Amino acid sequence: MKKTMNKVTKIIACLALLACTFLVCEKTGITGAYFSDHTEAKGSVPLILSYKTELNEIDDEGNKNIGIKNTGEIDVIIRVRLFGVDALPEGTVSYEYDEDLWVLEDDGYWYYKKILPAGEQTEAGLKVIVDPDKAPEEDFEITVVVETERVVYETETTLVKPDGWTYVPEGGN
Repeated sequence: MKKTMNKVTKIIACLALLACTFLVCEKTGITGAYFSDHTEAKGSVPLILSYKTELNEIDDEGNKNIGIKNTGEIDVIIRVRLFGVDALPEGTVSYEYDEDLWVLEDDGYWYYKKILPAGEQTEAGLKVIVDPDKAPEEDFEITVVVETERVVYETETTLVKPDGWTYVPEGGN
């Protein structure tokens, strides 16, 4: 008789635990359901997520002529930052650029105003001119950093602005 009571007690305890579990799941919205249906896809669509650019920095008698080539497989937008310019005396550095193609924003970046298609190069470079009369006698370096983002459309004519970017080109497909 003792063995039967233990079995009955165990069964009742398990049923009580199961009932409590169901109540908790019902009140909290937790479900134990899963999907068992599937479908097979046919065909394929290539997905290209990588992009790559190449900086063409031509040193012209101490000046830098900056051009960027999109060597990747997708269209990109670009911006350029120059480091070391702020450490030079005021008026040492000036810039030559096409205003229709480049814009200097308040964040210190030069933005290219067009989408750069795959395989293409910027139409006109950004030229950094150093005035030798105002440049310090000791060696200095101006470092060029290019940042690239893939083109993502919010609508057919509006680009999504990447985080931290203050400018994106106007454009469409």
